[in-house]
Order: sequence, then structure tokens, then C-alpha cells
Amino acid sequence: MTTRNEAVEGEYIEFSCERMYHGNFTSKMQWKDLSSGEDIKAKDESSKGTVKFSIVVEIKPSHNGDSFTCQTFFDKPQYLVNHADNIPVNNNAFNESFTLPKQTVYYGPHALAVKFNGQVDTKGGNIFVGERMTVTADSNPGKRNYTWKNTTSNEIIATGDSIAITEEMRGKQSLKAVVCNTIPIPSPHTVCSDFTVNVVVITPEYEGASMVALSMH
Repeated sequence: MTTRNEAVEGEYIEFSCERMYHGNFTSKMQWKDLSSGEDIKAKDESSKGTVKFSIVVEIKPSHNGDSFTCQTFFDKPQYLVNHADNIPVNNNAFNESFTLPKQTVYYGPHALAVKFNGQVDTKGGNIFVGERMTVTADSNPGKRNYTWKNTTSNEIIATGDSIAITEEMRGKQSLKAVVCNTIPIPSPHTVCSDFTVNVVVITPEYEGASMVALSMH
């Protein structure tokens, strides 16, 4: 059985399971994804005396911590005879499984979201001076670097997973959070993702003045 337990998202990896047998009745094989319990379509590469099934898996973040198993089973016919004396022989079946080590899948930042006003917001909106905007992400390895940019000037205005909203930022702002991590295989390399959110930065006093002005009309 071919084994490998480290991979990078997007790789295609082949796993093979092989078993030798004797006689006229070959065993059967089936690959399964242990996380989902689903069967995996396999390529039959068997030959006389050997049963071999191979699968090709596109590695995804959801495979991290997952494993695959090869099940081999042999359902003997209900009636086999010993040709010497025409006596039925044992018709018991067997079932064995071979499980790969759990997979470690490395992947860049996924599921980026920006949180402000106490909730995750994907469309932007008003944000007060003095509040903080935070970006969240999922990746493996989990150690990440964060950079905030003004999309108009491309200027880096902050680092870290959150940014403080200041008086100087009043008005319309288009902010981009860039999140990066380092993938260790096949050689260390950096993978980045970004998320842009458009907001209007206001002060509490400005909000109050707007409400008063609206009530006077």
C-alpha cells in the first residue's frame, strides 16, 4: 500500500492498495474517505494473482486530519467443492482494511472575513472613530501575518489582525486586509489572500448631528 501523509492544497496524490491471492477467486477492494464515509472511485489495476486498486485524490483543506482506508474482502461462493471427493468446503468470507495515516494538509488563508460593529460584515457600512476592525481567517499552518492597505494609495496603514479607526480616516475608506502564511513543503513559500471592505468612517457627534438635522425637516 502506498502511503503519504503530508500534502499541499490543490495537489493530486495517488494512493494504491495491492494484495496477492491464490486460486480462482479474487478478492475485491473498495477505497473510502473515513471523514465522510463515502466510497472513492478507484481504478482497477489488477492482474492474475494480484488485486490492485488505485485512487487519485485532489487535496483540499477539508482533508486535513482526514484519512483514507482500503478495504479488501472476499465473498466465497456458497458452494465450493473439493474436486477429489466432491465434498463442499468452507465458505467463510473475510474482510480486512488498511488505513493510511491521518493527512496533514497545508493551505493558505481561507474564509477571510472582516468584523466590526460587533459582527462579521462583508458589505461594509458605517464605522465610528475609535472602533477597531478585525480580520479573521483559517489556514494551516495557523501562524499568519496581517497587513492593512488603503486601496486607493496602496499604502500600508497598519499591521496585525486588527486596525484602529482614527479621526484622520473620516469619510469613505476602501481598506484591504492582506493575510499571509508560510507553507513548509515542498520548500517554504508564502501564500496570501486579501479581503477588501468599503466603509464610511464617522464620529459619534456627526451621527448625532445627522439625526437632529433629519428630525428638524
